[in-house]
Amino acid sequence: MKWLAVLVGVGAQACTKEPSPSPASARTRPALAPPAPLSGEPAPSAEAGGAPSASPSAAPSEKPGELESARVAMAAVGARDIESAVLQWQVSRGSTCPSVDDLVRERFILPSRATDPWGEKYNVSCTGDGAAAVTSAGPDKQRGTADDVGTARRH
Repeated sequence: MKWLAVLVGVGAQACTKEPSPSPASARTRPALAPPAPLSGEPAPSAEAGGAPSASPSAAPSEKPGELESARVAMAAVGARDIESAVLQWQVSRGSTCPSVDDLVRERFILPSRATDPWGEKYNVSCTGDGAAAVTSAGPDKQRGTADDVGTARRH
């Protein structure tokens, strides 16, 4: 607890420093085991001092379509986030239908959230009864095709 008084007295600069252990406390600390390998990660090799092998064959292989599936899932999450921003817009500004650019300009969403994983802007469409739909053009980057990703819930 003596180091706490030093931190308070010295200020924020001392917050990044850890107190040095006394020789007695260093002897009583248990040795830490190396972390277990993650799923798909090779086991540490004994020759390399416990470090994972750096050979190219040790890297986990990516399944075909796995990256595209992840992008589709990210686009669906992005569309739901923008749909939520549209609802906030409608509550605060009336029932008008904002564009993605309106949502960015008025800081309802960050500029980085205005585009889908393929670099295309999301599209917002609203009906007169308060329903909003947010869509991504999907992997083919063409609106109105079967691979479009988005929301279509009623509010």
